[in-house]
Amino acid sequence: MMMCSVLFVACGTKPVREGVMGPLENAQWETKAQIRNLKENKTQTVDIDIMAIKDTRARFEITAILGYQVASLVMSPQEISYAIYPEKKFFYGRS
Repeated sequence: MMMCSVLFVACGTKPVREGVMGPLENAQWETKAQIRNLKENKTQTVDIDIMAIKDTRARFEITAILGYQVASLVMSPQEISYAIYPEKKFFYGRS
């Protein structure tokens, strides 16, 4: 069994205010995560792009160095699905 820990690192920004057209409905973030394999004592850093539609859906695209796509995750209040590309696996279910 492989044991991994994940550490999320993000930059602080000033608070987002509602625009002239009303409340913010769509948003996009970029962040990084550090994945540690404690068994092999190795660390990898991945980039995470997050796209969200308020109260509806969120999508996470995880990429490694040089843009190598690692995984995609899409979730809504009712369901979740994700693909892990290096392992060629796809998972789908209810939230």
